[in-house]
Amino acid sequence: MSFEAAMLPHLDAAHNLARWLLRNEQDAQDVVQEAYLRAFRSFSGFHGTN
Repeated sequence: MSFEAAMLPHLDAAHNLARWLLRNEQDAQDVVQEAYLRAFRSFSGFHGTN
């Protein structure tokens, strides 16, 4: 499974949650970008079962 296939379906939900928690659009975008970057860096160790 590719990173895009695994993560893109959750992007809107992650952004909406961050925006709701932070109450600031720019901060929400920054948090989601950082989270997705960290996920991308660690994705090679993801096997879909962990």
